[in-house]
Amino acid sequence: FDMLDLSAPASFRGHSCWRKLLTAESWDFPVLTECAHACTNPFLSEKRLAARILAVRKREYKLVINFALGTDELYDLSSDPGEMNPLPAEIAADVRRNLLQCAKKHVAEARASRDLDLRLAAQTRELRAQWARAEAVRPN
Repeated sequence: FDMLDLSAPASFRGHSCWRKLLTAESWDFPVLTECAHACTNPFLSEKRLAARILAVRKREYKLVINFALGTDELYDLSSDPGEMNPLPAEIAADVRRNLLQCAKKHVAEARASRDLDLRLAAQTRELRAQWARAEAVRPN
């Protein structure tokens, strides 16, 4: 939102690192990113509701948790910026454990803050849009 100079929705959790990126300022807190597994078009509601992929990055390490596959992969971005070779489980075990704790806290907070009224309203809007599209293509 910061990058586009837009106000974040009230329900948005987290804070922007955009200004730090612009000034090449570093930070020492974990950064979390979440997306839907195999989603190539977030405008398709059936794709948005897929299992999640959660990435937690702190300094040069990035942990990617794929809930659809039940896997987690840790990368050392200083030696593998393209994330091609995940580190073996025994390497950087403390880092992996700390990033997993961050992910666990994020998931617990997301679950606790889930607003069921907002979710129901969004699902209702999606259903109405699907019905409208179906009516538009229905033969007379």
